[in-house]
Amino acid sequence: MASKKIPIGLNPAEAAVEQRVEAMMSPVKITVVDHTDTAASTVKTTPKPPVAAPIDIFNDPRTAPAVPANLLEKLTATVADEPKPTSAVADKTPVKSPEITAPKPLSKSVPIQHDSAESTEVPTKRVPVVVTPPNRVPQLIASTAPKPAVPAGTELTTPDAAPAFMFTPEVEATPTPTGDDLAVPALKIDDAKSDAAVAAIAASEGDELLAAQDSANLSGARTPRGGAVRTTPARTARSLKKRVLLVVLLLLVALAALIAIPTTRYKVAGLLVKRDVQVLVLDSKTSRPVSKATLLIDGRTATTDASGVAHLSVPVGNHQVAVSKQYYAEKSSNTFIDFKKGAPLKVTLVATGRQVPITVTDKLTGKPISGVEISVLKTSAKTDKQGKAIIVLPTKTATSEGNLTNNGYNAAKVTIQITDGVVPGNSFTLTQSGKIYFLSNENGTIDVVKANLDGTNKQTVVKGTGKEDPNTTVLLAAHDWRFSVLKAQRDSSQAALYLIDSSNDKLVEFDSGDASFTPIGWYGHNFMYDAVRNSVATSQNSHELIKSYDAERGQLNQLDASQADGSGASYSYQGFYNFNILDNLLVYNTQWYSSGGASLEGKSATIRAVQPNGQGKKDYQNIPAAGLGYVQAAVAAPQDIYYAAFNYNDSKTTYFEFQNQGIKTSNNITAASFNKLYPNYVVSPNGKQALWSEQRNGKSVVLLGDASAANSKMLTNLAGFNAYGWYSDSYILVSKKNSELYLVGSDGTGTPIKLADYFRPAQSVVPSGYGGL
Repeated sequence: MASKKIPIGLNPAEAAVEQRVEAMMSPVKITVVDHTDTAASTVKTTPKPPVAAPIDIFNDPRTAPAVPANLLEKLTATVADEPKPTSAVADKTPVKSPEITAPKPLSKSVPIQHDSAESTEVPTKRVPVVVTPPNRVPQLIASTAPKPAVPAGTELTTPDAAPAFMFTPEVEATPTPTGDDLAVPALKIDDAKSDAAVAAIAASEGDELLAAQDSANLSGARTPRGGAVRTTPARTARSLKKRVLLVVLLLLVALAALIAIPTTRYKVAGLLVKRDVQVLVLDSKTSRPVSKATLLIDGRTATTDASGVAHLSVPVGNHQVAVSKQYYAEKSSNTFIDFKKGAPLKVTLVATGRQVPITVTDKLTGKPISGVEISVLKTSAKTDKQGKAIIVLPTKTATSEGNLTNNGYNAAKVTIQITDGVVPGNSFTLTQSGKIYFLSNENGTIDVVKANLDGTNKQTVVKGTGKEDPNTTVLLAAHDWRFSVLKAQRDSSQAALYLIDSSNDKLVEFDSGDASFTPIGWYGHNFMYDAVRNSVATSQNSHELIKSYDAERGQLNQLDASQADGSGASYSYQGFYNFNILDNLLVYNTQWYSSGGASLEGKSATIRAVQPNGQGKKDYQNIPAAGLGYVQAAVAAPQDIYYAAFNYNDSKTTYFEFQNQGIKTSNNITAASFNKLYPNYVVSPNGKQALWSEQRNGKSVVLLGDASAANSKMLTNLAGFNAYGWYSDSYILVSKKNSELYLVGSDGTGTPIKLADYFRPAQSVVPSGYGGL
């Protein structure tokens, strides 16, 4: 084992102190584990930690070692009389010592930490961890053996061992060394000055080491080369990401293991996978669908429809299925729901009451109605596509009261015969919900009345005042019957225009005054009309106006205004005629007239069109006003208008045809074809069908054709009726004797149902809308 020489002039105690000071001044080896890399890091050497506040290592209860009593007495007795030993340590000046006695071996072996220990490679993780030496105080080692006698000037050698006073930090457990390394001789120190110096140095350096170790332990972080450790967000995020990925991977592995086991496969899949399950419930006796049955699967409920089918979304796997309904025996069973979508699950119920068959049809068309809910006692059923249903009822009574309800139909109360046979008494009819508005003078005044489509529940909406003119009072309904316009004299001698909103039946006046109003009709919810203002002279502009009223917005729009030219007794003026509503266009003609000999040279009559909202006004045809006698129009088809312009200067008539939003001069139109008596076409709300009346063999017949009135057919069961209007696209309105109103299916089949007697004005109006005929 290597040894160091003791310089002449120093006693062994002083030499031991010097050696220990040099050892303590050397760098401390600290193992640092860097967790930011997957590769193992090496042990790094860092300087000794900075000096902190002194700690009394002897009185510190954490680490105070056991010290021999006689040594403490020596130190206490001599330290006050001796100078500080710092110069001997710092300057290393040789000091002659008294007689020295050779040291004896220590009575106790001391473990040594060699500074030459090799660094080890330590695997690292992402989060940095600081490894510091254990927080221990140095052990004070002293020997009471007598000092050896050494001649002056003799150079002593001593093993490379710890000095008499040494700080021995405890390290991680290592294998116990053997051999000479276990035995370190202790020096016998009787020199009071040396003892005091050693004690002072040991206390000071021990305090510094303890303070540094305490600071490192409190900080919880290593101090790398070049500064303090900082845990960056990037490092934290990377560590968190790795941990999350690890957890997910473990979960996937566990999930795969569970799925691989048949007994747990569907339990695991049921947590993630659901399937839409259809359950068909049938009557065990009739094999007909059982509607309004309650399906229960693991707390989830559903109700069967008219086809006896209920839908539920449930996890795959085994389930308890229960089906119940009033007057049926409840049934339950275990059912396995697989991944694959198969046929509906079939469940049959056994009736505990009597199975009563019921049929429901449309009263006007005779067609079956599906989805009608039949409610009797505490049970119910729904009709299928054939309008049929079976409801199970108790047999305590022969009949029972019930209710029939369905969206779009008026509800009805019925009496059901409790029998399992098909009887006429259990066949019922429903009428589509809706109201028809018409005029009636049944009470002596001209009132506005409404009724259901089957004539029931008749009510007065607007009570007449008694001032209404029977020749000019008109009620026109929009094609969807949402709004109606009433032209009537109610509070004065002048007629006014009123709006009736079917949602609340309120009456709102929107135009009145000293004017003559001529209704034109509806396009959508825009009502158009002509107004001749008596307060404005014909020689002035705007004597005649064309207006529209937007019923939804309550907005009045001016579509056109007449013009005038000249003054006094000689002037020319313009008028509007022949109003017809086509597809989103109001088509009419203008014409100039002369008064007092005013010239019409340079002026033109026109065939003009404008949209119901006032936009797109355009003159499609100009006709010289000079020599023009008249312009007439005939509606040859629902979207086809003939015009005839007669010029008295040459006695010639020019014919025009307005069709498809365009006009052309036509040589195919003759006087005979133009003067033909064309019917009043009533177009369906969707614009795809037209209804009209003709006289054949002295009798009125009703015909139904397409949008252009082609491909017509006569409705033979409506002989003696006249076309009146439509209610939706499903029903047509016809009149009889100009006073009776009837409703029938749109195909004309079935028996017409009388709605009511109505009042028809003496002067018929042929506008676009329902109610003027």
